Amino acid sequence: MVKVLFACLGNICRSPMAQGIFQKMITDKKLTDKIYCDSCGIESFQVGKDPDERAQNILAWHEIHFEHKARKITMDDLKNFDYVLIMDEVVEDYIKTLYARTNGAKSKLIMMRKFDPIERSNVVPDPYYGATDGFIKTYDILHRCCEKLLEHILATS
Repeated sequence: MVKVLFACLGNICRSPMAQGIFQKMITDKKLTDKIYCDSCGIESFQVGKDPDERAQNILAWHEIHFEHKARKITMDDLKNFDYVLIMDEVVEDYIKTLYARTNGAKSKLIMMRKFDPIERSNVVPDPYYGATDGFIKTYDILHRCCEKLLEHILATS
């Protein structure tokens, strides 16, 4: 089984949105026995909270519903997940530092936007401090990146 982890700052906006989008894709394609996904953050201030209501609303508009509580990335994640998809450079720096201290780390650390077929950037914009249109833009970016990520996984596994 291929295990995919999406990582952002607090695990209430970008990474759970990516998790929901990707989970729907693998469920719709009947791949849940081959691919597993989860999400996490690098900060602990949101741990235990539901995804941001605006993120949940955007996902619901796309018929994506799932239960998730924010959590912080662990060393075990870096040992157990095949891929960690990272939303921005701050998250990347934290995870690379944790990775260097983790004995047995095996995850491939990849910027999420590497899979964006339209726009080259290292950053999936964090919509937290904006309005609903920011969540819509982030959803669109994550959706097209998740499509290409799934193609990549299916082609390489």
